[in-house]
Amino acid sequence: MKDMGIEIKNVDFFYDDNLITPHQSLFDINLSIKEGEIIGIAGKTGSGKSTLAEVIAGLSRPSRGQVTVDGVDIYGVRNREESRLAREAKRKIGMVFQYAEYQLFEETVERDIAFAPKEMMFSKKTVEERVNRAMELVGLNKNMKNRPPYNLSGGEKRRVAIAGILAFSPKYLILDEPMVGLDAKGQRDILNLMLKLNREENSTILFISHSMENIAEIAHKMIVMKDGRLIVADSVYNVFSDKELLKTAGLKRPKIWEFLDRLKSCGIDIESDALSEEEGVNRIVSAVNG
Repeated sequence: MKDMGIEIKNVDFFYDDNLITPHQSLFDINLSIKEGEIIGIAGKTGSGKSTLAEVIAGLSRPSRGQVTVDGVDIYGVRNREESRLAREAKRKIGMVFQYAEYQLFEETVERDIAFAPKEMMFSKKTVEERVNRAMELVGLNKNMKNRPPYNLSGGEKRRVAIAGILAFSPKYLILDEPMVGLDAKGQRDILNLMLKLNREENSTILFISHSMENIAEIAHKMIVMKDGRLIVADSVYNVFSDKELLKTAGLKRPKIWEFLDRLKSCGIDIESDALSEEEGVNRIVSAVNG
């Protein structure tokens, strides 16, 4: 049986690989992504997060190393059969780019979401079923089908863009800063959507975020990047418990954790390692009630 999940082995990536002095943006990346995980990817700007995501998604061939999806090497194509298998494996991965709503180009919501299934030569009935299912998953009402995307709110546009990816039913979903530019409600909607896809569709989700709060709230595991290198891939709790690691990566703990730390430093008997506001409030209530 094939190994299920995604494996990244000894991956380097150079930009402008044909130049005399190419820029290396990934260094010897080794990483395992298991089915059903939600993984947050963190790091300062320029740390290699987006490049790593594009390599995993099959969009940027690594200069060295291997990326396998469910046991299939998506870049190591040597013959027609391997090429076919690589194409099928790549179709298991969908990537939503930062500000993906700017990539909406069709005249209506329905046509935009239907674009990928049509390109994959599905029947008219199947395309319609996939559009309906994708809209249901992201919480878009069917009466929005004939609306032009430019008339929608920022959060609605983002959901249309995600629905367009979901319409070809990717097993693995990669999102680059999916909450950026959205108001509090829009951010909450996207977080809830990722949780829904993971729980109801068993989607494996990787998302890049500068918000430690968002990662702490929904991720099972956390990948931390710095200067193109993978510093750690571990549970969210273990990463945020390691002050030296966070300092090295230039990251901070979630605000609720920092707030509880301050209360503890003031002599209040309280556990400070809360990953969500709800968990933090419960710690405060328990401390007040003795």
